[in-house]
Amino acid sequence: MLPWNLGVHGVISSHSPLKPVMSLPSGLLVLMLIMHGQYGTPLLLLDSYILMLVNLGMVALLLSMVHVYHTVSGPMQRLR
Repeated sequence: MLPWNLGVHGVISSHSPLKPVMSLPSGLLVLMLIMHGQYGTPLLLLDSYILMLVNLGMVALLLSMVHVYHTVSGPMQRLR
């Protein structure tokens, strides 16, 4: 199992399938901003706050998934 102080980027770069998942929240944010621009609605402070919360929530979900994956994959590698 990797030491947790290695940091998120080390964990993500060592498992390449997770890279697209990591860029998903920022891509979603950009998409929502583009949609806002197309419909001509001004970005309210509340709107950007909600978007930021969604973004943070998705990152937190990803981190917990990575953590669970490492907790599970450690014993699995020892079994092989």
